[in-house]
Amino acid sequence: MTEESKQASPAGQDATPGVAVIIPTHRDMAFVVEALPRLLASNGVAIEAIVVNNDPEQTIGAWVEQLGDARVRVIEVGFNSGFMGAINRGIRATAAPWVFFHNADMTVSAGHLAGLVAFAETEPDAGCVSGKILRLDKRTRQPTRVIDSAGMAARRSRATFDRGEGEIDRGQFDSAEEVFAVSGAGLLARRAALEDIAENGEYLDERLFMYKDDFDLGWRLRLRGWRCFYVPGAPAYHVRSSRALAGRPYLKHPRAYLRAAGRRSRATRQHSMRNQWLIILKNDRWADMARDAPWILGREALVVCATLVTAPRVAFGAIGSFVKLIPTLHARRRQVRGRATMTGQEVRRWFRS
Repeated sequence: MTEESKQASPAGQDATPGVAVIIPTHRDMAFVVEALPRLLASNGVAIEAIVVNNDPEQTIGAWVEQLGDARVRVIEVGFNSGFMGAINRGIRATAAPWVFFHNADMTVSAGHLAGLVAFAETEPDAGCVSGKILRLDKRTRQPTRVIDSAGMAARRSRATFDRGEGEIDRGQFDSAEEVFAVSGAGLLARRAALEDIAENGEYLDERLFMYKDDFDLGWRLRLRGWRCFYVPGAPAYHVRSSRALAGRPYLKHPRAYLRAAGRRSRATRQHSMRNQWLIILKNDRWADMARDAPWILGREALVVCATLVTAPRVAFGAIGSFVKLIPTLHARRRQVRGRATMTGQEVRRWFRS
């Protein structure tokens, strides 16, 4: 099917957009209807919003036309291209120096984007930044003080987690700092950095389809010498549909892992398992994998065994789809590792015990 780009009715600002906001949507139009007006109320930065519709049954194009704001466009994909495919289409359809990944189920406060851009412009090697993301209550749609993400950290097992997830915000993350990666729910990326790490014309690896794109992106940026930052300020709010262990190691908390896994959808679990293996084998050094093998294999063994017992179809689905992608792994790995400029020691310091 062909893709169709649709421009909304003339209205809005004349300023050249500084930030291209990409909003993928699939069966969640109600969230977009809530999020867009708040996004368009952003101050301090000129924006353009690209809604990438992965669901041909959604009438979001007609709704945007009625909205009547020239800053908003809709790309009708005609099929479900996944989160990564939607983001890539939005990036290719824009030219602003900054690109903001905006989950459909997230809203931003008025100064959120301006604060991120202001900070990133002071750090020439900032490849991506994110702000404080708090939880949005799914039922009431009201903001809460529960932290959703304050940047991402990584372990020696190569497991990543959102810092502060599930904690009450008491100011414990009120300082800007460098982090391993940032949450893809609300991520501001420098276009030059995205162009620098593109693989075969893809900014995000479309083989992943959905989940762990932020882990992969942060890692690839670091390999090319770009840095990732967490910047507190005017917050964003996110309805998190899939919750993890808030940084607790799987091996030390197997029961908590099983409870958390049981609350996740089959697609979420399957993509998360498979994508973890793809990302490690594409980005990691063989020497570093061997050095941390007890942690890496221990975590993956727990995940696979637990899934085989509790959801065997998920486990076999993840393994089967991974095997199908093995032929593409070597070329992707050679491309990523062949262009790496950061030393192994510099990367390893982010994989903490």
